[in-house]
Amino acid sequence: MRRAALEMIDTFSDSPISISNRPVEYSLEGAQEFGGGLMSKTYNAADGRTMIKVCLIKSLEGVEEEFRCAQSVKKIGISTPAVKYIIKCCNQYGLLYERVVNKISMMRMLSRNPEKVEEYAHTFARLSKELHSKDCDVAVFTNIKDRIRDFVSSYDFITEKERNDVLAFASSLPDCTKCAHGDLHPGNILFDGEKYYFIDLGGFNYGCPELDFGIMIFFVYLGVSKEAFEVEPPVLEKFLRIWVMDEYGLSKGEVDAKIRELGRYATLHMLVELKMQSD
Repeated sequence: MRRAALEMIDTFSDSPISISNRPVEYSLEGAQEFGGGLMSKTYNAADGRTMIKVCLIKSLEGVEEEFRCAQSVKKIGISTPAVKYIIKCCNQYGLLYERVVNKISMMRMLSRNPEKVEEYAHTFARLSKELHSKDCDVAVFTNIKDRIRDFVSSYDFITEKERNDVLAFASSLPDCTKCAHGDLHPGNILFDGEKYYFIDLGGFNYGCPELDFGIMIFFVYLGVSKEAFEVEPPVLEKFLRIWVMDEYGLSKGEVDAKIRELGRYATLHMLVELKMQSD
């Protein structure tokens, strides 16, 4: 991911709640794995009432941030499974959530039924627009512009000119207090047959909604969709194009230019993700 960020970064040169929750030792005995990706694995717990997310990369501090965000998102009325506590399992940290019965991620739905890509993409776009129109609690969540400035200022693997280009672009983003997921893609939407849920909320913030397109652009144009999610790249690219058209009310002839514009936001997303996954 770091190399990809460095390769893309030259696109810029052209122009709290306290946590007292301590990790609880937890066993996977009797649990059944049902999903996961590059960053985590998820299980249905043996008790039949909870699900387990084991983070493969995040430190305790990163898991604590996800715990805080998940609790706070629930309080502002966004549909997400209730988080119970932080766990330590197999020398890795994770979270215990209420179980969503008969759940399936939208990415898994797309993998199993690629012919339904248009239906799923329109639904995803509706959920995205609803999220991006919701006022965020600015006393609790982070302004994404501040997060970018703090993270990028600490990096030692980019040049001073590259840093200044990124910071200038981040400063030019419009001020906004609407909700943004921080890692929005169909793998982070669950469906139980009746209701959709947002998950993986460690990067939840407020600010420019364009940044929420970053990870999908990364998946599509750096070719990780097949490896990570068993979705063919052309299917995920079609999904992305429909999402962008619906979100911005564009025609097919206008969407390519918009996706090129959003490429800069993909680079910003990657730079933020580098820091969040290393913490």
